[in-house]
Amino acid sequence: MSNTVSNLVLIIALLFGFEAKFVFAQNRTSCDVKADFAFPFNHPCQTLLDLTTLSSDTMQGRAPSTQGQQRASNYIIEQFKSIGLLPVSQLGLLDTDGFKQVFQYDHYGTATTGENILGFQRGQQYPNQVLIITAHYDHLGTKGKRIMNGADDNASGVAGLLAIARFFSVLAPNYSILYVATDAEEHGLHGARYFLENWNSVYGKPSLNTDLIDEPIDAPIEIKMNINLDMIGGTKGNLYFTGARKNQAFLAIFDTVTQQIGRKHIRLKRGHGSARLSRDALSGNIDWRNASDHAVFRKQGIPYLYLGGDLHDFYHTSDDTIDNIDQNAFMASVKAALMTVILLDGLPSQYFEF
Repeated sequence: MSNTVSNLVLIIALLFGFEAKFVFAQNRTSCDVKADFAFPFNHPCQTLLDLTTLSSDTMQGRAPSTQGQQRASNYIIEQFKSIGLLPVSQLGLLDTDGFKQVFQYDHYGTATTGENILGFQRGQQYPNQVLIITAHYDHLGTKGKRIMNGADDNASGVAGLLAIARFFSVLAPNYSILYVATDAEEHGLHGARYFLENWNSVYGKPSLNTDLIDEPIDAPIEIKMNINLDMIGGTKGNLYFTGARKNQAFLAIFDTVTQQIGRKHIRLKRGHGSARLSRDALSGNIDWRNASDHAVFRKQGIPYLYLGGDLHDFYHTSDDTIDNIDQNAFMASVKAALMTVILLDGLPSQYFEF
């Protein structure tokens, strides 16, 4: 374990090193959950509410260019605002409208509109270096009368992204963090691809609008890494970390998080980014390096960590609902993701490399 990472273990222990049995209640909704996880500075019931809301029938499966997608987009923007994230359009980072980044793509010959949702937190120590946290919020919509709710895939990842943003709204990050809820992942990673192509070709070296921040940030803005959350609902009890195989600091972080989480609710496993994994009979041989939005960052040589679970019987079916989410495993996965980002945010800049 590197000295830098070992110095951060105490922080993790102080923030998370206690167990508490609790029942949550909240004005807007109520939940009755018993778990060994308490998130500092954040009511865990809100995270469960995010998961429940995004995977509800009213979202109609969140397919791009649908009313359900718009409802999901509006909900995420509402949460970004309540957290205090800055709309990226006002910072001059990307070609956006408020928190939205609208794009067009071809889906089997049909011109389709996608809509990424972006929110920004300014870093205190490395403000011109940014961590990109992604989670796709789109899913498959409806099939006949069946709603493809997509609770694990990927309302769970978006709920995790929001939990991380809430934490750093209280304890400001060292690096700037850009939260990107991507659209059209299911149709071929179009949202993540548009985001990165737009960044590179239009705003390759953007300058921030210093009127909206206390101190100027020198350009260029450098992407240090991508953390992608996809299917962290804890179904089948596994959470895989892919992308850290050659980076000793990342491996030390994995070991630290594994020790803190234990194996009571979730098993953390280290994926091998260069290998083709067969995690499940349904999956066949899947190259997990290219299985979600992190692939577009990987292909441009940007360091990445992909946190995701197994394929399972509910995958891409109308049974991927909140009722089939193990809430304790989900809470453990969110906690693991938050711990990981806290430790990554504590690394010196030179540690971000493959």
